[in-house]
Amino acid sequence: PALLWSPVFLITHGLARVLRLPDDGFSFFYEAPVLFASMLYGFVGIVLTYRVAEGLFSRWAAFNAVLGMWLATMVVYYMGVSPSASHVLSLFAVGLFLWLWWRKNPSRNVSNRGRRDWLLLGLSGGLVALVRWQDVLVSLLPLFELIALWVGSMRDARARNQASDRVPHSRVNWSEMPVKEILPNGLLYALGVVIAFAPQMLAWQILYGAPLTAPQPAGFFSPLQPEIFNVLFGLKRGLFTWTPLIFFAALGFIPLYRRERILGAATIVIFLLEAYVNSIVFDWWGGEAFGARRFISLIPFLVLGLAALIDWLGARVSRRALLVALGAFVAWNMLFILQYDLWLHGIGHISAQPTLA
Repeated sequence: PALLWSPVFLITHGLARVLRLPDDGFSFFYEAPVLFASMLYGFVGIVLTYRVAEGLFSRWAAFNAVLGMWLATMVVYYMGVSPSASHVLSLFAVGLFLWLWWRKNPSRNVSNRGRRDWLLLGLSGGLVALVRWQDVLVSLLPLFELIALWVGSMRDARARNQASDRVPHSRVNWSEMPVKEILPNGLLYALGVVIAFAPQMLAWQILYGAPLTAPQPAGFFSPLQPEIFNVLFGLKRGLFTWTPLIFFAALGFIPLYRRERILGAATIVIFLLEAYVNSIVFDWWGGEAFGARRFISLIPFLVLGLAALIDWLGARVSRRALLVALGAFVAWNMLFILQYDLWLHGIGHISAQPTLA
């Protein structure tokens, strides 16, 4: 976040010097431009996510999925109420990463990416981890592509061998497989991730004496005691409980997988891994937070799931009914934000946690 904010901060600092304002770095003159920058980053992430969604599904489904994930989830809170947190920046970073991956989406077992594209994609994946290190899991997406390319190449080579009948049925002509393409591309991608993540590793080395570490104290993680159910369905900021629209977006991963196997499979695995990581931390509910804030980085993937579901439902349910349902989810979320914010301002009889009653 500091690196993404730094251009705005440096410009503001220069203006403070020129205008002879207090240049302490903490005044409203400093904070306001940074907060507006976060909002802008979040909006760019939303636009990039929309571009991917409309490339996969109808524009109507893509547009309404984006609006839903924006206004009926915790995104609107961290974009408009608490933009000083890192979450909107993670939305931007993941949106950029997903867009860079999608714009040269692999067709069958043929990659449209050149060497520079793989390096750029790696740098983007490193940025995702640089904003929030747990989101390094998102950078697994190209791994699914590389595996699919490898498997597809093996299948094609085996089919050619069987058709020509020049080699035994079980042999594969390895010389025809694009090993020279797949392996270097994967290494370039990994190099890009490491380069972009290097500032964090340097900071950790200085602060903790190790380039790769978990900055939280001992006992913060409990890998063998995951709170998966509570993270997803608990009343204490459960992902599906506080933001029920996300439950339907997750259901949309099924039609997403049917349409785009690589992207769908990666999305499901990344979602499950993120849920596990968020469930093994000491404060799995996210501390003081509106909703399951640590899942905001997955919003671009959830947009795709919701768009897939909307398109699937479009042939079975009227558009008016879908819009009414979407409006209900938005109203639910806005009233929830009102309740939560009033509680933060000391209205004691309003509960910070929902109850079944």
